[in-house]
Amino acid sequence: MFYGTEQKKLDKKGRLSFPKELLKELGNRPIILKRGQHLRLYPGASKEQFRPSQIRELRVDGFNRILIPRDIIKSLSFPGRNVILTGEGDHLAIRRKVL
Repeated sequence: MFYGTEQKKLDKKGRLSFPKELLKELGNRPIILKRGQHLRLYPGASKEQFRPSQIRELRVDGFNRILIPRDIIKSLSFPGRNVILTGEGDHLAIRRKVL
């Protein structure tokens, strides 16, 4: 289960770093789903509940980062790449930080 809120910043390549403990819960291949003006990040095991056209499977690199595809970043227009990561029970929400 995911709870809490944390401010993060995407790097220039669109990668978002996570604490190791949080990545253990997400697994090696989390699923990202765009919903309105934010993203939802689900553990890989839950991908069957979505239509394949709605999701993207992501990979975790060796530095505990997930690369968010550029087209998704552009469509959400994260200002300054500042985001807020919020635990919402069975998933994490990634929202743009309003400056």
